[in-house]
Amino acid sequence: MLLISADFLASDYCAREVTIALARQSRGEVHLIPVLLRPSLFEHSALGKLQAIPLRDGRTAPVSSWDDQDEALMQVAQTIATRAATLYLG
Repeated sequence: MLLISADFLASDYCAREVTIALARQSRGEVHLIPVLLRPSLFEHSALGKLQAIPLRDGRTAPVSSWDDQDEALMQVAQTIATRAATLYLG
Protein backbone atom coordinates (compact mmCIF):
# COMPACT_ATOMS: atom_id res chain seq x y z
CA MET A 1 0.00 0.00 0.00
CA LEU A 2 1.44 3.34 -1.08
CA LEU A 3 -0.03 6.46 0.52
CA ILE A 4 0.07 8.99 -2.31
CA SER A 5 0.31 12.76 -1.97
CA ALA A 6 2.23 15.44 -3.83
CA ASP A 7 4.87 15.27 -1.08
CA PHE A 8 5.23 11.50 -1.58
CA LEU A 9 5.72 11.96 -5.33
CA ALA A 10 8.24 14.78 -4.80
CA SER A 11 10.38 12.76 -2.39
CA ASP A 12 13.66 11.41 -3.77
CA TYR A 13 13.63 8.68 -1.14
CA CYS A 14 10.10 7.60 -2.13
CA ALA A 15 11.07 7.67 -5.82
CA ARG A 16 13.87 5.19 -5.13
CA GLU A 17 11.55 2.96 -3.10
CA VAL A 18 8.89 3.09 -5.82
CA THR A 19 11.44 1.93 -8.40
CA ILE A 20 12.27 -1.05 -6.20
CA ALA A 21 8.60 -1.78 -5.50
CA LEU A 22 7.64 -1.66 -9.18
CA ALA A 23 10.47 -4.06 -10.03
CA ARG A 24 9.29 -6.44 -7.32
CA GLN A 25 5.73 -6.22 -8.61
CA SER A 26 6.87 -7.03 -12.15
CA ARG A 27 8.49 -10.20 -10.73
CA GLY A 28 5.25 -11.10 -8.93
CA GLU A 29 6.76 -10.66 -5.47
CA VAL A 30 4.38 -7.92 -4.28
CA HIS A 31 1.07 -6.33 -5.23
CA LEU A 32 1.02 -2.55 -5.03
CA ILE A 33 -2.09 -0.60 -4.11
CA PRO A 34 -1.78 3.18 -4.41
CA VAL A 35 -4.07 5.05 -2.01
CA LEU A 36 -4.62 8.67 -3.02
CA LEU A 37 -4.63 10.75 0.13
CA ARG A 38 -4.34 14.24 -1.33
CA PRO A 39 -4.42 15.73 -4.84
CA SER A 40 -1.30 15.04 -6.88
CA LEU A 41 -0.10 14.32 -10.38
CA PHE A 42 -0.26 10.59 -9.64
CA GLU A 43 -1.41 9.75 -13.18
CA HIS A 44 1.82 11.22 -14.59
CA SER A 45 4.10 9.40 -12.16
CA ALA A 46 5.83 6.03 -12.47
CA LEU A 47 2.85 4.58 -10.57
CA GLY A 48 0.27 6.09 -12.91
CA LYS A 49 -0.53 2.81 -14.67
CA LEU A 50 -1.66 1.18 -11.41
CA GLN A 51 -5.28 1.23 -10.27
CA ALA A 52 -5.44 3.64 -7.36
CA ILE A 53 -8.12 3.87 -4.71
CA PRO A 54 -10.50 5.18 -3.44
CA LEU A 55 -12.97 5.43 -6.30
CA ARG A 56 -15.93 7.78 -6.53
CA ASP A 57 -18.29 7.48 -9.49
CA GLY A 58 -15.82 5.10 -11.13
CA ARG A 59 -12.88 7.52 -10.93
CA THR A 60 -10.09 7.87 -8.42
CA ALA A 61 -10.65 10.67 -5.94
CA PRO A 62 -8.21 11.56 -3.15
CA VAL A 63 -9.43 10.90 0.38
CA SER A 64 -9.10 14.61 1.19
CA SER A 65 -11.64 15.50 -1.52
CA TRP A 66 -14.45 13.38 -0.06
CA ASP A 67 -17.15 15.06 2.02
CA ASP A 68 -17.11 11.99 4.25
CA GLN A 69 -13.46 10.94 4.56
CA ASP A 70 -14.44 8.04 6.80
CA GLU A 71 -16.44 6.63 3.88
CA ALA A 72 -13.38 6.97 1.62
CA LEU A 73 -11.17 5.20 4.15
CA MET A 74 -13.76 2.44 4.61
CA GLN A 75 -13.70 1.87 0.85
CA VAL A 76 -9.89 1.70 0.97
CA ALA A 77 -10.01 -0.89 3.76
CA GLN A 78 -12.66 -2.96 1.96
CA THR A 79 -10.73 -2.88 -1.32
CA ILE A 80 -7.51 -3.97 0.35
CA ALA A 81 -9.32 -6.80 2.17
CA THR A 82 -10.95 -7.97 -1.07
CA ARG A 83 -7.69 -7.89 -3.03
CA ALA A 84 -5.83 -9.70 -0.27
CA ALA A 85 -8.49 -12.40 -0.09
CA THR A 86 -8.38 -12.84 -3.86
CA LEU A 87 -4.60 -13.09 -3.91
CA TYR A 88 -4.11 -15.36 -0.93
CA LEU A 89 -7.32 -17.36 -0.71
CA GLY A 90 -7.99 -17.69 -4.42
